[in-house]
Amino acid sequence: MPESIPGIPMLPITAATEPIPPAPEPAPPGPQEPGQPKKRHRRTKAELAAEKLAAVPPAPAVGATPEDLARCKLGFVMLFGLVSKAITKKWGEEMTLTEEEVATLAGAWTEAVAPYLPKMGAQMPLATAAVATFLIALPRWDSYQTYKTAHSLEPV
Repeated sequence: MPESIPGIPMLPITAATEPIPPAPEPAPPGPQEPGQPKKRHRRTKAELAAEKLAAVPPAPAVGATPEDLARCKLGFVMLFGLVSKAITKKWGEEMTLTEEEVATLAGAWTEAVAPYLPKMGAQMPLATAAVATFLIALPRWDSYQTYKTAHSLEPV
């Protein structure tokens, strides 16, 4: 028997004589009572994974279509034509690319990027436009720099 604590009476501790009844089962969810807030349903990990799989878009076609390749080649022909004109302006007529050279470069580059066309298809026109803009703006910038140096202008 434990020691007694002054001021606290000792109570006898005996073993239980009756078994403890099990806890009652929770009631199954019934119809929602009007005016009561709705109970939220938490989705399980399996449900979330299934939703993610359903949301994934279908995979694109494996290879580039002939139409994509033709557009890509045309874009490269135009691009290398601009490059040729920019080189001609900068370094003279002897540096101009012939139409055959432009077509050869366009064909080679089309074959080089063909495996990547399905992935970068939408970005290809943007990249071509950016390079074309650079090639058109570069000679003007060079002319401005030459003019500025000749006239000793301070930058604005």
